[in-house]
Amino acid sequence: MLRSVVSAPRIVPIGLPGPVVQLAPAELIFPLSSGNVTWSAAGFRVLEEVGSASIAGGEGAAFPIPESLLAAAPRRLASFLAGRGVASAALRHAGFREWAQPIGRLASGAPQWPVGWVGSIAHTDSLCVAAVAEKAIVSSLGIDCELMMSQKIASEVGKSIAPELTARGLDSAFTDFPQAMTVAFAAKESLYKALFPVVGAFFGFEAAEVELVDADAGMLELRLTVALSPALPAGRVFQCRWVVQRDHVIAAVEVTSSGATTRR
Repeated sequence: MLRSVVSAPRIVPIGLPGPVVQLAPAELIFPLSSGNVTWSAAGFRVLEEVGSASIAGGEGAAFPIPESLLAAAPRRLASFLAGRGVASAALRHAGFREWAQPIGRLASGAPQWPVGWVGSIAHTDSLCVAAVAEKAIVSSLGIDCELMMSQKIASEVGKSIAPELTARGLDSAFTDFPQAMTVAFAAKESLYKALFPVVGAFFGFEAAEVELVDADAGMLELRLTVALSPALPAGRVFQCRWVVQRDHVIAAVEVTSSGATTRR
């Protein structure tokens, strides 16, 4: 497994008074170990909670705040800026230095990566992770980071997230029920992030089912229950890798250009 080795920048405001979002590099284990993906992780906190039009990051990078987010709550802005900070750090570490402002924002709200690159960003209220890869090697990539659910929350949302876990007895592979539901949630979110750029439309948790769990290897398989596109028929299986650390679950789905991480 790869560790995050990229030092994330401290983000400071430029222009108008604005939030100062401080990033502290986080030494975490990344679930993927193929070497195709570069990743960065950081803890973050807001030092000043007021609005701003743009933010400057490490090595002279700038992260303009989209107009749709100018009225957002400080915590929402903080997570957006932290995501851009760690994603830019991951791109620099991967060798991309051609564009000072490489990550835009699509109409869907998803990150707009530089041409020839794929990536994914995820965060909780205090931890942000980002991963990037060259599109010639990795055709799609999705990651998710979730704070471990409580027993109460896991019981409330389990039926909507992954009812197949208990129906098939797969929840017994995990330490406890909250871990089972948190991992399933993170895995399905990772799959959604990996496939949304291909599908171009929303699909819910019910579109994929967990059908195999190897907790020792930190791996599970997700099978599509519906056809999402001609290239993504029902029955297509994707492998998801996951780790548990710092009361968080981090999950990732990597689809190589050869399709090596999926099977039919």
